[in-house]
Amino acid sequence: METESSGEDESASQHSPRLSHSQLQPQESGDTEENSDDVVSHQESALFLCEDAAPILSWSKNRNVNPHGLLVKWHSVKRRVWISAAGLCFIIVFVIFPLLYFMRPSTPPSGIDREAQVHSFLTSMMNEVEKAMDTRVDPCHDFYQYACGKWGIINPSVHDVLRSSNFQQMELLLSNAITLKFSTHADPPAGTENTDPIQDAVHFVRSLAVNYYKSCRKEELLSSRDVTPLKDVLSQMDQLYLDVSQKSEPRHAFQKVLEFVHHKLHLHVLFSWKVEADTSVRDAVVIELNVPNVYFIEQGTDLQGKEKLIRTYRQYVKTLLGMVGSFNSSLDNEVDAVLELFKIFRPMNGTLFGYKKTVENLNKLAPFLDWQEYFNSAFNRVGIHITVNEYVFSQIQDYLRILSKHILSEISTMGLERLYVYLRWEVAQFYSQSLHKPARDTILPLIEELSNTNVRVPTYLKYRVHPCLMEVEKRLPLVLHHLVLETVSSRLPKGISINDNIRVTAEIAEIIKKQFVMNIESFTWLNTNVKHFIQEKLSNVNVEVGYPPIVNHPLDLKEYYQDLTLTDNFFTNQMELLKFNQDNLMRLLRRPQMYSDWHLITPTTVTPFYAYRTNAILLPLGGLMHPVFHTYLPAYMAFASIGSLIGHELGHALDTMGRGRNLYGKVNRTIWDKTIDKAFNTRVACRVKQYTKDYYPIRHWLTTNEVLADDASVRTAFMAAATHFHSIWLPDIVMKSLVTLNLSPKQLFFVYYAQVFCSSLVQKENPSGKPKPHPPEKARITATLANTPQFKEVFGCQKGTKMNPQTEDCQIW
Repeated sequence: METESSGEDESASQHSPRLSHSQLQPQESGDTEENSDDVVSHQESALFLCEDAAPILSWSKNRNVNPHGLLVKWHSVKRRVWISAAGLCFIIVFVIFPLLYFMRPSTPPSGIDREAQVHSFLTSMMNEVEKAMDTRVDPCHDFYQYACGKWGIINPSVHDVLRSSNFQQMELLLSNAITLKFSTHADPPAGTENTDPIQDAVHFVRSLAVNYYKSCRKEELLSSRDVTPLKDVLSQMDQLYLDVSQKSEPRHAFQKVLEFVHHKLHLHVLFSWKVEADTSVRDAVVIELNVPNVYFIEQGTDLQGKEKLIRTYRQYVKTLLGMVGSFNSSLDNEVDAVLELFKIFRPMNGTLFGYKKTVENLNKLAPFLDWQEYFNSAFNRVGIHITVNEYVFSQIQDYLRILSKHILSEISTMGLERLYVYLRWEVAQFYSQSLHKPARDTILPLIEELSNTNVRVPTYLKYRVHPCLMEVEKRLPLVLHHLVLETVSSRLPKGISINDNIRVTAEIAEIIKKQFVMNIESFTWLNTNVKHFIQEKLSNVNVEVGYPPIVNHPLDLKEYYQDLTLTDNFFTNQMELLKFNQDNLMRLLRRPQMYSDWHLITPTTVTPFYAYRTNAILLPLGGLMHPVFHTYLPAYMAFASIGSLIGHELGHALDTMGRGRNLYGKVNRTIWDKTIDKAFNTRVACRVKQYTKDYYPIRHWLTTNEVLADDASVRTAFMAAATHFHSIWLPDIVMKSLVTLNLSPKQLFFVYYAQVFCSSLVQKENPSGKPKPHPPEKARITATLANTPQFKEVFGCQKGTKMNPQTEDCQIW
């Protein structure tokens, strides 16, 4: 982090709350050294330089050079040298340095303007803190209402969002800023040649995103093409089916059609696969099988008793197929076939356990495909050959077995055609969202039925609220990372670089990690061996802050995308990008060193993410914005906000999924002995029961893990701050506000933590029907703080109050 420049006096430096490296030191220091005027000091340096030159220039005085023939010539040379040196010194002292002084920036990075910026930020921040609070409420009775009761008033909801929150507003800020970049992007005038290779590379990668975005947005072009692009694809598919069904036996013909859908159209129907980090071998990748990528009605949904939903789905199928064309002459018969197979395939599910098997094993497990031939139809395209001994990690062992049984049964009893029309339908519904508005809107009645409301659903589910931006984010993630970097950097105070904030965030993460490691010693229910394992794992969590490293290198970015060409045709652009990304993903299978955890999150993500398979935490750049982080945010308050978020992600390393993985993120279920394993499960069951009874019903293991991570978050951050800072220092502006609010600095810590999660519910959540892993914000804040001893002590909450309930102690971490 840059230190404060010497232009400020000592007082100004002491009261500057900029979050810097020095603020993260246990012993704080606000002293700065005052320098004399820049011009005077530089002139003096130049004069000393000229004085030192004199002995060097008079070397002849100490030499025995006496020939009379050279004497006159030497004096002449010596005189010219002295005159030249004197002239040079005069120019340096009285011309160059004064010129540099008057050309210096009018506002130094830490001058008066910086002081005004700091004052303005802190004043605004504390005003927001005060206005969000409902101080009429007893904090020991309802702390969420106390901290966030008026937040919704000062942060009105944005149109068509499910809930308004700080994180949603941060995402919206990024989206609006990037959308503005797209709309204002201009190509250089024709015939203009950019001689700067860096600028040329930046323009190239940005143009890719702009072209894709604009092709998505140009409704008049989409309308002019009508449904023709999809009809052309379906026609190719129909011809392939007719050819292979006549020349091959049904099972092989089915495989060829499925390969076309998966590997030519890049749509994973019935099941999906990708190249992902190996779950058992360090620094390795593997082909991973999973359930299909479906939208709105997720795989495994029980359709029993959902007759209205099925009727709505049937109408959706009929409307869209009536628009793009059916395979059979009878549309109703084709719709019936799709519905029958939909009711068979969509509810199918299996266990959550993963298994690593060879391709040969897959042939025995799920013989509806020749798996070696299937994978080679994709990987051969990038020069990779898959053998029967290639390992494949299956997340869907039972699912594949059941799926294979149903497909083979369908082929033997009904033939191939019903399976074909089902695959064809999946292609039609996926690519219909790349067509004009009438085709896209065919899905709206289904979404409305899923939302169980009579109002139009949020427009982001209509594929047109920042939907085109979402498309760019999914298909060109590295370019979006670059634009996020530009956006966040442009919001920084003058004289601050993004690397400063990244470095400080990384330092906070290391402090939180060390505190978590220290805390493990206090848990008496763990034995020494397990404590050592946990501490080693936490110490080795890899924290990555910012964005993929390639984003810093525009020339490398240009080379990565060099062979990609996008036009104004959104449909073909999407197909081209799906192929481009799939090819690059497949290449990782033989280049594991190129694997990056950053593909796990989208570029505009603003919340941290824990990667189980690599034991890593990603802190995305979009999350380094107010209120979570700011250059001028006092360090103590940064521990409450981003420090707590980091503590939460560290908690995932020890949740029900993370605890069975070693320090490299690889599965090792023998780490915990049976006694400790039983103790952990007993405590988890206790917490789930308590949470469900008092705060929010936990019905999914994902929610359990979020609760466990929450419990470790703010407690660890608070203890880290208490350990790291010998005394709490806050700027005068903040301290004056605390007097007004009747808060201590420690109480402000918990208020600011809670306010990061303030939100206001706008509509009924989850129109997709997909369960949310996180409990509502009020439950999260209330339950977490009621389970945090330090909070109860700081606010003096008596036993029996809502924030200090008389319940069983279910503390785990």
